[in-house]
Amino acid sequence: MVAWHRSRSADIGLRTSGLILWMAAWAVLARLFAMPAPAGIAAFGCAAGGFLCASAGSALALLGAHLFDRIETSARWR
Repeated sequence: MVAWHRSRSADIGLRTSGLILWMAAWAVLARLFAMPAPAGIAAFGCAAGGFLCASAGSALALLGAHLFDRIETSARWR
């Protein structure tokens, strides 16, 4: 298997996509806060979309290619 995520360009691309997801989360949450009080199911959809975009964007922007690093687990967890 080719380790595409080990290159510098992949790291920059992953971090850039994280920033794009942060911007998308900001836009969705701004829409959520602009809704009137009894918004209903649309408010739940905006909240869920904002949470998912912010969570994935944080992971990608902060870790980049290190998101795919292998870690050592103890024998107890194997």
